[in-house]
Amino acid sequence: MRKNYFHPKNLDGVYSVYQIEGLNQDRLIKNLKNGGLTLYNVKKIANHKMSLEISVKQDKNFFAIVEKMCYTNLELKPKIDKKRKKLLKKGVIATKSECGYNIKLTRVHGKAYPLYYLFTHVGVLIGAIIFCLGAYHVDDYIFSFEFTGSGNVVENRVVEYLNSVGVEKGKRFSEFDLNVLADGILAENPLLSYAGCLKRGNKMVIELVLAKNGTDILDESIKSLSSDVDGVVKELKVYRGTPLVGVGDKVSAGDLLVDGVISHKDVQIETNVLAKVVVLAEFNYTFISQFDDRETHAELLAIESLNLPVEYSKITKQPDKDGYLYTVTLYYNRVFVAG
Repeated sequence: MRKNYFHPKNLDGVYSVYQIEGLNQDRLIKNLKNGGLTLYNVKKIANHKMSLEISVKQDKNFFAIVEKMCYTNLELKPKIDKKRKKLLKKGVIATKSECGYNIKLTRVHGKAYPLYYLFTHVGVLIGAIIFCLGAYHVDDYIFSFEFTGSGNVVENRVVEYLNSVGVEKGKRFSEFDLNVLADGILAENPLLSYAGCLKRGNKMVIELVLAKNGTDILDESIKSLSSDVDGVVKELKVYRGTPLVGVGDKVSAGDLLVDGVISHKDVQIETNVLAKVVVLAEFNYTFISQFDDRETHAELLAIESLNLPVEYSKITKQPDKDGYLYTVTLYYNRVFVAG
C-alpha cells in the first residue's frame, strides 16, 4: 500500500470502518478517491486484506461507487432476497462472487456517534421515551401499604384515617403530601409518638412508634432531641425543629441532635420537635476462655447481654494469661424519637 493513501484521522464527526478483502486493492482505492471520497486510516491487515474509514456522510457515495464497480450491467445486480438481507444485516456490502471484493462494514464510531445513533434509530429513541413516561406514570400509583415499627398495633385505626382522607390503593402518590399525611396520622392517634410516611416503589411505607416504648423514646420532652450513646447517624427525619447533625456524622453521648427552634426571616422561633434519628452505636463485650475456638460462644453471650437487635458484629481474639481474650463489638440501631 502506498504511503500517500494514509490520512490523519479527524476525531470530529462519525466514521464508518470497512474491511476489504480481494486482489487489486489499489484499483478500488483509486476509484473511491476519484469519486470524491476522503479516506482515513487505510491499513493493511493481512495479504489481500485491508481496512479503511470514511465519514458516514459519504456512505451513500461509497455504496454507489462499489455498486458501479460490481454491476456495470445492472441486469446482473442481485435481487434483495432473504439471503441478501441477512448479508446486509451482517454489514456485508459486496462479495467476491459479485465484484471480486468482500466488503464489510465492521463498525461506526466517533465523538458524535451517540447523537448519530439517536438520529438513525428514531424508533428506539421514541420507544425509550414512551417506556420512561409509562414507567414514571405507573410508578406514581399506590399498589400496597406496609406498616412498620412498634405502633403497627394501631394499624386498623391508621387505615381508617387514611381512607377518610382518600388514601387507598390505586391513588397517586402525587395527590398527597406525605409529611402532612404523617402529621395527620399522629394527630389522630394519641397512642403514637411518631408517624412517618415514605414512598418505596409503588408501596407506601408507614412507620409508627408507640408513645410508651422505653427503648425508642429518649425523652418525653419535645423541645429537643439528644443522644445518649456514641455512634454514627444512620437515619435522620426532621419534620419540625432544626437538625444539628447529618447522616454519616459521628456523635457522642450528650450531643444535641435536633433543636426545637426554627429560623424565620432571621428570627429564632421556639417550636416542638417532631423527629426521628437513628444512630448506629457500638456495644463492647469481653470474654475469657481457655479454648481458642470460642468466637461463636463469645458472640452469643454479647448478644444476650445487649438484648437488642444487632446489625452486625466484629470479634477479635488475643492470648491472655488465663487463656484467650475475646472482644466482641456489636453494632446496633439506637432510635431516638420526639414528637
